[in-house]
Amino acid sequence: MGPETFPSGYAGVALVNNEGQIVEVIGEVAKSRLENGYMWLSADILRCKVSKNIARGQYELRAIIKARDENDFKIITRTRDCSNIIDFAVKADATDKIITATTGVGGTIVPSGVVVLPFDGSQTFTITPSVGYLVSQVLIDGENNPEAVENSSYTFENVITDQTISVLFALDTNITYTVTFVNWNNDEIYTQTVNNGSLVTAPADPVRSGYTFEGWYLELEFENKWDFNNNIVTKDIKLYAKFTLMVNAEVLWITEMSVYPNPFVNTLYLTGAEGCLMRIFTINGNVIFVMKINNFTEIINLEHLPSGMYLLNLEKEGLSKMFKIVKQ
Repeated sequence: MGPETFPSGYAGVALVNNEGQIVEVIGEVAKSRLENGYMWLSADILRCKVSKNIARGQYELRAIIKARDENDFKIITRTRDCSNIIDFAVKADATDKIITATTGVGGTIVPSGVVVLPFDGSQTFTITPSVGYLVSQVLIDGENNPEAVENSSYTFENVITDQTISVLFALDTNITYTVTFVNWNNDEIYTQTVNNGSLVTAPADPVRSGYTFEGWYLELEFENKWDFNNNIVTKDIKLYAKFTLMVNAEVLWITEMSVYPNPFVNTLYLTGAEGCLMRIFTINGNVIFVMKINNFTEIINLEHLPSGMYLLNLEKEGLSKMFKIVKQ
């Protein structure tokens, strides 16, 4: 902006209300900083702070002068040699400001959501990635800030406008996990080391006589089948082989069923005994527990039994098999 002449004394800028009154002088310079009797509005003046006791609202920013023999500043409205009115068209909005903090999947930012700050206030945001993730981008008003990415934090200082901070996380592919493949008899037949966020390579299908292999599942109960084309690894996992009995192969169950662990503490696993009636006897031959086995892998809770030795009998279609089990 061009200069404006003024009487010998002081000059500066002030907040002026809608009634044309000076509310507060926010920048002032002495004559010694002026050149040839002209005042220049500089960035140094315009960066001056507004007092916190100023009422919230909108004000015009105006040039002001004060002669040496005067006590009060006056608003400059005209230049000495022309009639142009000086209007900076700058509004000083002293209302609270908002910082909106958001994140993607994989971590947190504190504080989060809508954070309200007083005009010219400051706020630090702390970023914490979840296990297996790292900070990918910290977008300040839509622009990535590498320093904030490195430090996992960012501080807004002297906030005078609404702003945003958005954090994006990515899987840390430097972390590796182990995938273990478990066969029908609880044998661990394959293992793979996989980078975090990567796919698993499907191993060769296991073979069980009289059964058809149905795929690999995340649980012994075979609820969630693993999709080798889409599922990614984010922790150590075990995948369990599921089989279904072939037609006309019913008799094979008696030779391939398994009871484990043995000895056990409270939980016993049965595999290959679906459709059987299970009875548990004391050593003296007294029946103390009866259960129908409905699943290929059945989880039996025997927490109620005291420690000792028992007999477990599985029976189906006139055939039966007896196991000696020990509860610790």
